[in-house]
Amino acid sequence: MEVIGHRGSGKGREENTLAGCRQAVQAGARRVEVDVQRIGGVFLLAHPPRRNGETLAALLENPPCPLVLHIKRRRFNPWHDRAVVDEIARLTESADVMIESFWPGTLAYAKRHHPQVQRAFATAWAWYDVRFSRRLGFAELVCRDWIIGPRAVAVAEKRGVNITVYTPRNTERSKARLRRAGVAAVMTDAVVYWTERSR
Repeated sequence: MEVIGHRGSGKGREENTLAGCRQAVQAGARRVEVDVQRIGGVFLLAHPPRRNGETLAALLENPPCPLVLHIKRRRFNPWHDRAVVDEIARLTESADVMIESFWPGTLAYAKRHHPQVQRAFATAWAWYDVRFSRRLGFAELVCRDWIIGPRAVAVAEKRGVNITVYTPRNTERSKARLRRAGVAAVMTDAVVYWTERSR
């Protein structure tokens, strides 16, 4: 399974920071996921309600690996997300970037106006939401480890969608279950554990 660093290198001081992203890559992550918020017209690497000072532009100047940018909505306003998608599409023209969102409307807008941008759908209903892959144009479905099952994996395979599982469970039992399920990638705060055990 591909290992993706969750919020860079996970929880703590290095969460959603450039240093955290570099640490995740050094530990063996193939990609890193970071949360992106638009605050005062500037894109920051931050998870609500925390506000880190580092900018998305700084990360994109020299990305350590392919990135997954999880768009965090600061208000229940689809117009906000559309502006965010437009700006991210402009900023990431020359970078290997995927945008991720919990909001179907955000992904539909990205598909319609920026089809070149890769998209991932974060969901709590994997077996159901994977059926919207063509409508929303996503190639990756991101979900929690405890909701994934054979039903979702079977539908995803038919549709050519990769399943990425976020897991806080760092055990051999968990790893074996995810492998049996056919999961393509794991997103984790414990990159070292998953990469060392996967070798």
